[in-house]
Amino acid sequence: VNINSCVTFSLFEISSINNDYLRMPRLIEYAAFYGSIQIFKYLVLNDAEITSRLPEFAVAGGNYEIIHILEDMELSFQKTFYYAIRFHRNEVADYLSTNHNIKLATYMLQTCVLYYNVEELVELLCTNDDFQINAKDHGMTIFMFAAENGYLDLVMFFSMVKGININECNEVDVFFFF
Repeated sequence: VNINSCVTFSLFEISSINNDYLRMPRLIEYAAFYGSIQIFKYLVLNDAEITSRLPEFAVAGGNYEIIHILEDMELSFQKTFYYAIRFHRNEVADYLSTNHNIKLATYMLQTCVLYYNVEELVELLCTNDDFQINAKDHGMTIFMFAAENGYLDLVMFFSMVKGININECNEVDVFFFF
């Protein structure tokens, strides 16, 4: 087996990051995703190609040893916060925001809503006083995003947050809450 080969498509793989028919992961990315430190180290020692997507897989996998190896290789983690939220790696999200100077953005809260990561959503809202609760990303506030995705409990939660505008419209003047 070529150490730079890609994992083959499988009907049994449930994670879309590992089963994107057009961008199947390499063996080293797959090992990072599943936190397989021994396989990961074997591939690194045998000169497997280090890809720019590797930090995304490492963050999704949540193995700190793999993350630290990639940091030592000076790979960028600037686009990995999404994966920490998506795969509920909240400790990794905290680590990234502390050690990689990642600033809060509206898309991060929307990602928390989309993947129902309530713990990280509350953490982000409680620790970022300067965040604009009615800020829009792709024309939607986090309140609108929760309503559009059918998360009634989050809609109820957001409706109690001080300063949220529940009558906000999206870019085509559609109300999300009546």
